[in-house]
Amino acid sequence: MGNGNDSLLTTRVYADFLNTRYDSRTLPLSSENRFDDKQSSYGVQTQHNWKFAKNQTLTYGFDYRNVSARNSNFQYSTQKGTVTYDDSISQGALFARYEINFTPGFTVNLGLRQDFNSLANGSFTSPSVGARWAVSNSTTLRANYIRNFRVPTLFNL
Repeated sequence: MGNGNDSLLTTRVYADFLNTRYDSRTLPLSSENRFDDKQSSYGVQTQHNWKFAKNQTLTYGFDYRNVSARNSNFQYSTQKGTVTYDDSISQGALFARYEINFTPGFTVNLGLRQDFNSLANGSFTSPSVGARWAVSNSTTLRANYIRNFRVPTLFNL
């Protein structure tokens, strides 16, 4: 977009895997258990930064993540396993941020993020506003306000 090097498109793809296993070795032997927690997370984020004027930048994009978790235990005395939790959460968001440099030392930004997820019905809007003032080469003052929402993780539930 634009007339040269004023635009940058970035995409990130990621995956996280977390597996924990522990044994409860206690007496009597009938109370010994093994606990397994498995979590996998896949996601993508695409972001576009566009400096459409000498002192103005617009950043916008989307996030998507899917987290799956499975919790189980195995009782050694009965040789039986039980799945206590097996589910997933999908989360997505659209976001935008506008930044304007009034002077080389004073910048203001406005942001908006719309989150969607499969756990909580509906969606949540998070506005933000911030300012940065470079008082000198070694001192910068910042003020920010944001209202946000975070969905609990599967293991929080």
